[in-house]
Amino acid sequence: MPALLSVRNLVLLTVFSSIYVYLSGCNQQDVPSSVISNQPVESLEQRLLGADVERGELLSFACRACHTLGLGEDHMIGPNLYGIFQRDVASSIGFEYSGILLGEDFIWEPEILDQWLADPDDFLAGNNMLFAGFSAAEDRADVIKYLMEITLDESL
Repeated sequence: MPALLSVRNLVLLTVFSSIYVYLSGCNQQDVPSSVISNQPVESLEQRLLGADVERGELLSFACRACHTLGLGEDHMIGPNLYGIFQRDVASSIGFEYSGILLGEDFIWEPEILDQWLADPDDFLAGNNMLFAGFSAAEDRADVIKYLMEITLDESL
């Protein structure tokens, strides 16, 4: 098993984190926060209808610093995400989950992943995920739509 913090993984984490920081400024408007906070919040279902899969793929590089996405690919720092939707939390075979996640009982659905990706530590304090989250709802929808397409387990 490769070292979790190998030079390769550290380089990937740095590169993908830089890409995320760069992309997180995309589509930002210079609008006072009071105006932004008064806008109606679209449901995840609505956001997924307008989600940009190609942008989601770019944003997913932040995920791929620690996760693999393809069928049969090895786990990295985080578990392989292939087939994540409709899977029980902490159930990817061969990955050693934290006690915090092992004590949870939910199924990964787009709505749950949306909450998780907004702020993983706020969703489940004490989890081991070293990612601050995607604060923009549009970013989360783009990533979720991409993950829904790329990680679909067709055997289900």
